[in-house]
Amino acid sequence: GQKSCNMATLAKTLAIVKPDAVDQTDEIVDRAKRAGFAVLNRRRVRMSPEAVSELYADVAQTEYFSKLIAFMSGGPCEVMVLANGGATVMDWLDFIGPEDPVDAIERHPESIRALYGNTDPEVEALRVKNLQNAVHGSATPAAAAREIRFFFPSEVVEPLPTAEASRKYINEKINPTLIKGLTALSKAKPADPLYFLADWLDSNNPNQPTVEEPDD
Repeated sequence: GQKSCNMATLAKTLAIVKPDAVDQTDEIVDRAKRAGFAVLNRRRVRMSPEAVSELYADVAQTEYFSKLIAFMSGGPCEVMVLANGGATVMDWLDFIGPEDPVDAIERHPESIRALYGNTDPEVEALRVKNLQNAVHGSATPAAAAREIRFFFPSEVVEPLPTAEASRKYINEKINPTLIKGLTALSKAKPADPLYFLADWLDSNNPNQPTVEEPDD
């Protein structure tokens, strides 16, 4: 069922529907939503071999790496940012089931990999690290952060602040400087008020780093 979650602890994970199951994306997404996962972002991508190499850099030393690259770059994938509470990464891994689809059928028959993974023992790819197992899920929160930024560079990965925390930050950190800037603006009465204020805020940013000029 649906989980209620505190926005201050909303964790995210990255899910990929792999080329072998991409035609079933809508069904997989529907099952995920019914299980309580919210889809925060999604896009269809066709990864280059270079992109696959970068994404799976942690397994670059393994003997099946070249087959993984060929498989993942061989067709489109659906990449998604998912959330369902504070333990999204582990919840998604539980939901998709064991890496081996045959194992998934025995131990977790309702899981995504049991339902959509390729279990044909004649398929060459099955002898190579469960390539055709329908979906990918980030292994850890740190991996999720890296993988989300890989596909969605503008996505905020850190836990989202509460409304109260946001208000406190604005009142303590932003408003005092802004009020000073508006006061300076009203005294100067410049021809271009917006440009003046932007320039003043840039010069008087309390968070800017202090850079010491080197001595000649």
